[in-house]
Amino acid sequence: MPIILRTQPLKFSWWLLPIPFSLLIFLFDEIRRFLLRKNPGGWLEQETYY
Repeated sequence: MPIILRTQPLKFSWWLLPIPFSLLIFLFDEIRRFLLRKNPGGWLEQETYY
């Protein structure tokens, strides 16, 4: 299949690039959940709760 699509393996440095962004998304969600539990029914819950 790689021959047909002319793909090649990803470099190791390319795997490291998304790690800070994934940590940022994780931290944002954990802080959001903490604030939702601290202040139920508030503005943050109405705007971000899904």
